[in-house]
Amino acid sequence: MIKDYNKKNSIIKSNISIILFSIFPLTALVKFIQFKFLPEKFFLDGNHILNIMQSGYLHFIQSDSYNNTALLFNTINIFNFNSLLEWSIFISILADIYLLVYLSDKKIYELRQIISLYCMLGLLNIFVFNLSKDIIQFTVFAIIGVVLSSSQKRQVRIVFVSLILFAESILYRSYYILTALFFIAISVIIPHIIKNEKQKISNFKKIFILAALLFAALHIFLDVSQILLPDEYNELILIRHKLTARRVGDSDAQTLIVNLIEDNGNHFLFVINYFINAIRIMLPIELLPRGLYYFPFFIFQILCTFSLLECIAKFNKLSENTRLAFYVMCAYYLVAFLFEPDFGSFVRHEAATFPVLYYLVVEKKER
Repeated sequence: MIKDYNKKNSIIKSNISIILFSIFPLTALVKFIQFKFLPEKFFLDGNHILNIMQSGYLHFIQSDSYNNTALLFNTINIFNFNSLLEWSIFISILADIYLLVYLSDKKIYELRQIISLYCMLGLLNIFVFNLSKDIIQFTVFAIIGVVLSSSQKRQVRIVFVSLILFAESILYRSYYILTALFFIAISVIIPHIIKNEKQKISNFKKIFILAALLFAALHIFLDVSQILLPDEYNELILIRHKLTARRVGDSDAQTLIVNLIEDNGNHFLFVINYFINAIRIMLPIELLPRGLYYFPFFIFQILCTFSLLECIAKFNKLSENTRLAFYVMCAYYLVAFLFEPDFGSFVRHEAATFPVLYYLVVEKKER
């Protein structure tokens, strides 16, 4: 038994050492590929932010993510960087130092964990560690990760995470107010549904109950919004159509998530489309016929989806930290199903949740 423990410990140390030593070389390789071979569409956000910074017209605007990102980077630009490459190298170095510290005490011993982690690191270097809005989201989720791993009481951590998400809705992305509200609701409701030690509930039944409750909750939410906030309701109910209509047929929008059913503002059909799109996003089989380019994204998303379902199946065995991370990611996904216009945007934003997503996809600590 001691031999087995020592062997397992040795594997863990060996795996984490290899991963830590490979972080900087992997970053260098991905950055070379990014700036040498990737098309211009991968730099649109960065160029837009850089143009705002160089315009000189910088001031805080509530929930304006581009302007506020430009304002932040302009404030910290002590080295007078004026190109995307300079910013990308600088941000990558700082982010890699964070990753070295973050991963140094982690336990990684399964092949699936290693594959998941390298997929995440690759996506982070392509999409997040740049002059971008996504590095802000990454930082926000890093702060949430610190809160989740703290020794504070569960209720205190829920309050702090909610406040962080509310703050992001004011400073950067207004829809994060929904993420905060969903997080609070999920952290109250889910434990009562699937954390039942006495009653044995099959995994399929757990997922079915959660889906049914979500369907009902979304209907109620829309009914209440239609009465109390009619303008916001109309904006929400037509959001996907507005996001995708002008991009259909665009060569740079090959992975648009267009509703399969024309809902015409009918919120019952809106909810049906919501569930269909959720399945399409979490099981993106439709990406495979588009070519090998999309295969790594498909594999990464399947790993994330499997890990999420595994958390539901093993919920009673999860540590409190992992449960809270599970609630955060559930809230994140529920909002992403509403607003993400295409698979590329979804994966880019999902990668930026790394400090919390790591708990589910790689670590999954059990009690």
